[in-house]
Amino acid sequence: MPMLAKRIGKRNTALLGMAVGAVSQLGMYGAALASSIPLLVGAVVAGNAGLGLTAGLMYAMLADTVGYGEWRSGVRA
Repeated sequence: MPMLAKRIGKRNTALLGMAVGAVSQLGMYGAALASSIPLLVGAVVAGNAGLGLTAGLMYAMLADTVGYGEWRSGVRA
């Protein structure tokens, strides 16, 4: 994740993770309709990997906003 965030940015990496999670939700729906356990497991793994990107970056982006607020106002809140 750090290499990907460094290459395309934290915001875009988080958006990519959300997109992967959304697509995997559709995959889970399709796998449930097809009654395919391997497809369902694959969709769950892909979705968790995508949403893991977003969850990991959430706190890094929060720290960036705190640093930006301090830089703008001069007050560490």
